[in-house]
Amino acid sequence: MVSPVRSAAFDAVLEVKGARVSDDDEAKRLDEFDIDSLDLIEIGMLIEERFEVQLDSNRFDGVETVGDLLGVLEEQIAEQQGPA
Repeated sequence: MVSPVRSAAFDAVLEVKGARVSDDDEAKRLDEFDIDSLDLIEIGMLIEERFEVQLDSNRFDGVETVGDLLGVLEEQIAEQQGPA
């Protein structure tokens, strides 16, 4: 079963870029989905609204793959809300 954070991230990518991503895409680079740094900010804002958290955008520096993005989101939300 997909975690709530992952599900919300997949939904956010779909909303921002119109691209479907899944756990199978973890190794794929974000640029394969045409996701740039501004898109990451927009995705982060959607996640902030969904989970009522404040993400540190600096932690998105160096995010290159879907897996990197998921890891940063899960880590920051867990720090603020506890494990999902």
